[in-house]
Amino acid sequence: MEQRIIDVEVKIAFLEETLDTLNEVLLEQSKALELMHKKLERLVRDHAKPLARTANITLLVAGPLSLVRVGDAGLAEQAWWRYGKELRKRKASLESRRSKVAAYTFGALQYVGEMIGLADEDFSIDWEDTPVADVLRWRRFGWAAWHGRETCPYC
Repeated sequence: MEQRIIDVEVKIAFLEETLDTLNEVLLEQSKALELMHKKLERLVRDHAKPLARTANITLLVAGPLSLVRVGDAGLAEQAWWRYGKELRKRKASLESRRSKVAAYTFGALQYVGEMIGLADEDFSIDWEDTPVADVLRWRRFGWAAWHGRETCPYC
């Protein structure tokens, strides 16, 4: 009888060790699965193109992958699907050498104009932060880009 109790205790200890090992493996796998899920979400958000969709199911293509998304897509993801190509094109245009040369040329002319007293006094560019974007925005929209066209009713 005593031998049977010892055997049962050994089996219980073995099962506890096995369960602990299994729990560790499951925890590691769940972390890996969560990381994979985040990477897949990022891939879908940044690069996937929707082929077809219903209210809660979307068929997407991202490179060689075809993905089926079940559930409602978030607003940021829908916006990227719609405007992603345009935003990439605008970013490439902003970072082009031509834009930088135009912005710094405009800035240099503004500086020379200030030296001789012929500069636009409303030209307010922060040369420390993003001068190229500021100059290009100023050239495209003018004074209204910083000050707006409407006057404040409380001023």
